[in-house]
Amino acid sequence: MCEELQNGLTPLLIVTPNGRDESGANRDCFLLNPAAKSSLHMNMFRFLGVMLGIAIRTGSPLSLNLAEPVWKQLAGMNLTIADLSEVDKDFIPGLMYIRDNEATSEEFEAMSLPFTVPNASGQDIQLSSKYIHITLDNRTEYVRLAINYRLHEFDEQVAAVREGMARVVPVPLLSLFTGYELETMVCGSPDIPLH
Repeated sequence: MCEELQNGLTPLLIVTPNGRDESGANRDCFLLNPAAKSSLHMNMFRFLGVMLGIAIRTGSPLSLNLAEPVWKQLAGMNLTIADLSEVDKDFIPGLMYIRDNEATSEEFEAMSLPFTVPNASGQDIQLSSKYIHITLDNRTEYVRLAINYRLHEFDEQVAAVREGMARVVPVPLLSLFTGYELETMVCGSPDIPLH
């Protein structure tokens, strides 16, 4: 079943932006699909959560290669800017270029940068109905909104997976673990003993 999740037969998982661009870390890892929002998708995410909970309860590891930020969110931890860089190495440097660019107002407007941010699957998302383009005056707000969007773009999907896990494992228990520890409980230890 994990193979079907990771090979694109279901819409639940997407490859990381680093994997799509073939650069940076976590190229072989997957993220929850932020575009999968229908009630059917949410039920599928809940079922995925039940599967993860069963793996924890039975000690039967799953071969599921989720990126570390996903495991952190499933453990109830908040994402940081560093987590975004782990799966999308170009995102934060691009924002810092916009924030720190010393162009004049005219030069900045000539760039005609849209007030959108690419989500994890690469689709442009409009951040505000108030602005069409990034300008010298609104660039700080753009950076703030872009980071906030990317830090929370998976919240609905994570909540559905955690809801499914709660049917098998007490959710307060999950907050006792780090993302890495949760991954180890679900997928087994990645270490191979050499004795």
